[in-house]
Amino acid sequence: MKIKILTILPLFFCLHIQAATVTWSNTNNIVNENDSFSLDVVGRDFVGDVDGGGVNVNFDPSVVNVVSVTIDETVWNLGSNANSTGTINNTTGSVEGIMVNTFAYLTGDFIVATINFQVVGSAGSSTDLILSELKKNPWASAGSRINPVFVDGSVSIPATDLDGDGIDDHIDNCPADANSSQTDTDDDGQGDACDADDDNDGIDDNADAFPVNIAASVDADNDGLPDEWNTSCDTSCQNDSGLTLDGSGSSGGGGGGSTSPLSLCLLSLLVIWIRRKAVIKNRF
Repeated sequence: MKIKILTILPLFFCLHIQAATVTWSNTNNIVNENDSFSLDVVGRDFVGDVDGGGVNVNFDPSVVNVVSVTIDETVWNLGSNANSTGTINNTTGSVEGIMVNTFAYLTGDFIVATINFQVVGSAGSSTDLILSELKKNPWASAGSRINPVFVDGSVSIPATDLDGDGIDDHIDNCPADANSSQTDTDDDGQGDACDADDDNDGIDDNADAFPVNIAASVDADNDGLPDEWNTSCDTSCQNDSGLTLDGSGSSGGGGGGSTSPLSLCLLSLLVIWIRRKAVIKNRF
């Protein structure tokens, strides 16, 4: 029986030591665009006196940047030469060489370092916060190596849909105006729902009789036929427009409109016929 107990106890302590983890104070982090926030790298469930150790951090630099790293040297008190806040690289997305050591022989749970982040990504983006051991300063207890489990975290910037059109703001070409179709007539990156000049012809939509057709802008009699072509519209543009010029121009309402060539021709023939009839009558 004594032999069995002596065999089981070392196994129990060995498994308990293996359960130690190095992770984040909060593994799942929801943040907003342009936020600044801090997370602790923490040790948990360490059994035995911890001498120290080290970590590396990796992240997506298009989502977050690391501003600074701090270490509490009242806890990690072996001196500044034995501790390091590591090297921050926001181009590759890493902090290499965070290192801590102590005379205090910590046990249980403790803070390794505090990482200060700045959100640089847009809504809908996310990144893992990956932790790995610093090989040159492995975790140890009384000079013997400990092999903690490294547990990663994450940062997410939730997508928003301010106009409720089912298109997330970060990809919506009119984030404040509902436009589920995302129509963008002039392909300028601004949807028609929020573009003051949908066809990009230089005439605001509220003054343009043909707001989504670059060929024309004026229709004085509101008959759906343009009075003239826009000066920027060449022959090819006119042919592609699907429009036909209005021969009567602005003829509605007051009777002061222009007269078409066909009307003038008919009127001339009528005048000639009346005159000839009068001449014939005078002869008899």
